[in-house]
Amino acid sequence: MNTQTLSFGRKKLEIEGDLVSHNNGYFYREVTNPDAIMFYYDPIELDMYRIGTKACLHLRDAQNNILKLTFRSYFGFRKQKMYQVFQEVLDTLWELFFEAKMESCRTEIQAGKSVDFGRFRLNQIGISQLNQSGLVEKELRFDDCKIVPKYGKTLLYSLRDPNEHVEIDVRWDWNAYFIEKIVGELCPSST
Repeated sequence: MNTQTLSFGRKKLEIEGDLVSHNNGYFYREVTNPDAIMFYYDPIELDMYRIGTKACLHLRDAQNNILKLTFRSYFGFRKQKMYQVFQEVLDTLWELFFEAKMESCRTEIQAGKSVDFGRFRLNQIGISQLNQSGLVEKELRFDDCKIVPKYGKTLLYSLRDPNEHVEIDVRWDWNAYFIEKIVGELCPSST
């Protein structure tokens, strides 16, 4: 079996088949065949001062096991190295686990099926936001929506009623990147 090892500092990320494990010298965590991803950048703050940046990457599998990776840079030291390592880890995981899933979701939506991503349901017509029970809470059609990117969020507004909107938050919504990419392709006003 092919094993890939990515080392950064004392942390080590090993990918063997469909098993992803992380050892930071203190704790050992693993997920098997991750099916959801979340990644984002956040400031590190002390009182009211910004003292650094952290890049977070979370993987989740079907059994709800979560693997969290965090890369930090304080006062700008080794910030470029942090971005470089984070991007390398993200690209590797994306190619191995999520690229094919993204393509299969696209194919399903083009075939007229609905695809659920956590609290969102996508189909050819539009996006629906679901409540805790799985019932449709809000619904926007792609021919009547405008995409407004914000820091850490993507907002989809109705062109007819600006009070109608759906918010996709990269810190809370698993597979937000999937949703943003697919909505960007299907929404005519995204350009």
